[in-house]
Amino acid sequence: MDKRPAIYIHIPFCKRKCNYCAFVSVCDENKQKPYVTALKNEIEKRANGAEISSVYIGGGTPSTLYRGAIKDILDCVKANYLLSADCEITVEGNPDSITDEFCKECKACGVNRISMGVQSTCNEILHTLGRIHDNLAYKRAIQTIRNHGIFNISCDLIIGVPTQTLKQVREDVENLISTGIPHISVYALTVEEGTPFYNNNVCVDEDLQADMYDEVFDILTKNGYNRYEVSNFAKIGYESRHNTKYWYGAIYYGFGASAHSLNDGFVRSENTSNVDEYIGGVTTVSAREIPIQERKEEAIMLNLRTTYGLNVKEFDLQFSCSLLQDKAEQIAKLTNLGLISLNGDILSATNKGFYLLNTIITELL
Repeated sequence: MDKRPAIYIHIPFCKRKCNYCAFVSVCDENKQKPYVTALKNEIEKRANGAEISSVYIGGGTPSTLYRGAIKDILDCVKANYLLSADCEITVEGNPDSITDEFCKECKACGVNRISMGVQSTCNEILHTLGRIHDNLAYKRAIQTIRNHGIFNISCDLIIGVPTQTLKQVREDVENLISTGIPHISVYALTVEEGTPFYNNNVCVDEDLQADMYDEVFDILTKNGYNRYEVSNFAKIGYESRHNTKYWYGAIYYGFGASAHSLNDGFVRSENTSNVDEYIGGVTTVSAREIPIQERKEEAIMLNLRTTYGLNVKEFDLQFSCSLLQDKAEQIAKLTNLGLISLNGDILSATNKGFYLLNTIITELL
């Protein structure tokens, strides 16, 4: 496991707020330049020269930024941190705003991975989600990215959308596979407070959503994509380094409005979610040391989301405990139910267990 720190940079700008989105975002282009200035100020202020092996620029929609912004941001990062020779540099974008100019800028400043919010390849579902692009935009965007020499491409899909059918989900996955991209993330729709879906009392059919996940898993695994986390599938060697760091407790520095950080000494900090406050110079609004019990619980929750599982020996050393003894009854119960398995020092969820992760985690906490 690569324990070198990572950097996350939040870009809160979108052309329009989607019906399901609960992330911090605004639609005012006039705030972009002052925001980038504030972002660079924060990066410089918190600089510590650490070696970084992953930079992730997310949002929002970073591909909607004015041209030159991605370069300015990454130049600032490089001036204040040491990016490793193998650093994974990801930028998020949407199909409608991934242009030749955007890709040219990304390639020129070292971006080597693009994560694209496709969400669906069906116009009906895109409309329900409130997306701007049409059902062919993802193909054009993928080709544009490749034309500029970036081949590590990830696409997101959402399942469980109102009126969405199993047939549509199957077509979504098959359409993305046909492009040859090496990474696909599939997220189950959740209706979060404050979103248009929530305000309109949209409900998710969880049984149908589970059937959709079954379909996704079967199709992707048959086509050479390995599930390495409950929502993430990749060809060998194309797993997201950045997300893996979150799941395994690496230090990460978050910059921008609403960004979180896990700093040295297990101190978690959070930036203001108010974009205007952030532009005005307000950054960190809270910071606290994570209690050891909370750290133990997070390690169990996050590690078991992955197919790598939880290394019990390392867990015991880190927390001065004996998980197999402390939770012997629960582990035996979950093993007998076929939800977890213990292979050497690795405790992991089975295929069946991935559908009941909340049950497993509740038993082990």
